[in-house]
Amino acid sequence: MDITVKNAALDWNPLDTLPDSFLRLPHEIYANDPYWIPENSDSVSNQFSSKNPYFQSNSVWLGNIDGVSRLVGFFDDTNLINGELCCYFGFWETTDSLKHNETLFAELEAWAKQKGAKHIFGPINFSTYQANRLKLDAFDEPSFQGEPRNPSYYPNLLKQLGYHCYYQYHTSISHDLAELSDVLRPGYEKFLKHNHRDIKIGLMTPEIWMDNLDYLYEFIDQAFGNNFGYRKISKQVFNQLCGQPFADKMCPKSSVVATDQEGVIRGFFLGYPNYAELIQNGAENRISESEIHYQRHTDLLSSPKICIAKTVAVDPALRNAHLFSAMSFKITDNARGHYKTIYGAMVRDDNPSSNVSERLPYKRLYGLFSKQLS
Repeated sequence: MDITVKNAALDWNPLDTLPDSFLRLPHEIYANDPYWIPENSDSVSNQFSSKNPYFQSNSVWLGNIDGVSRLVGFFDDTNLINGELCCYFGFWETTDSLKHNETLFAELEAWAKQKGAKHIFGPINFSTYQANRLKLDAFDEPSFQGEPRNPSYYPNLLKQLGYHCYYQYHTSISHDLAELSDVLRPGYEKFLKHNHRDIKIGLMTPEIWMDNLDYLYEFIDQAFGNNFGYRKISKQVFNQLCGQPFADKMCPKSSVVATDQEGVIRGFFLGYPNYAELIQNGAENRISESEIHYQRHTDLLSSPKICIAKTVAVDPALRNAHLFSAMSFKITDNARGHYKTIYGAMVRDDNPSSNVSERLPYKRLYGLFSKQLS
């Protein structure tokens, strides 16, 4: 059995090639899971190569036990949480083996301590722009794109390894968009009363997104800068993650953008069709997630369609202007007639916006885990 932790104290060298078993492992673990959305091995390999500017100033540790478990650590010496240096873990996939995970996590924690980290948080793959959190329930239900998916034993393994759920998140599900619009309408009316027509809410389209991409790079940093675990990424990586392919997936009939009198973007809330049936492991004539395009693929989806409402940003100066509430109403109201169901995706439980989701009967739960290093 190949155990790639021989030089455990050393950083991953982006000039090296990822072990084949590292790339194969998730495909083996989820081989019989029809709802898994397959990991793109080429994309993962590129992320761990010298093409990724992350390696210009940050460190990565990689551990891999052939056919059993894999684990990655991420360290940025400017990343402080609660005033203390921290490390992230991510790309964690494993069989239900406590012994092997004890080996990998012990090596990761030794590396993190050597770097000066006081805490470990995860799963977070490089940054919160990418896959993060664990699924805590509804393991047998189909996943939507961007939703964590993992076997049911993952949370318990982490707890046995000394990790606790630091933050819990949820996805709220409504099968009655008219009813949800009525629930959200008072917030929209407060916005109209407060706003005095200074902010206009219209449809966000891929064209508007791409025309403002340079501006959005800085705007998103301001809007998300105080979010837990947020780290600014390079313009190069932002363009890769949030450029044309990203824009082409959004729904131009439900997504909203808020602009001021000069036409400057002050907020947005993006909606997407649930493309899962086209890209999941059990899909007939499966399409790669990276190739999904709203115009080409929406008509291939079964009815009734599901709208995934996620990726919302509000100018910090407008946080008390009810703009989030107004955009929540508008994306829901826009979705009526095009979708039967809407998912309010992965909101942190202590987020003020969760006040709305508490009134919805269907939820899915996720966790971000942490461990203090002695």
